[in-house]
Amino acid sequence: MLGMPAPADIRTLTAAADELGATTPFLLVHSALDPLVPFAAAEAFAAAHPEHVELARFETAGHTLEANAAPERFAAVITGWLERVSRASRPV
Repeated sequence: MLGMPAPADIRTLTAAADELGATTPFLLVHSALDPLVPFAAAEAFAAAHPEHVELARFETAGHTLEANAAPERFAAVITGWLERVSRASRPV
């Protein structure tokens, strides 16, 4: 989603995910202060797909600036999510 040329319509994303039976783990990093994409849209998408979408809320960043505003936390969120997804995808 990062670097998209135009805003994404969250209703379209949700409908597409439902249609495809989305099962791919998805980490959504979003700032409550994003002036371009309302945080409520991220919450709605995550709530619509709780089994596959994890939402990481940042408080101090603008649009796509989470890594700049809080680099240590951003790295920890990404690393933690990758570790959880990796463990969940391993055969037992």
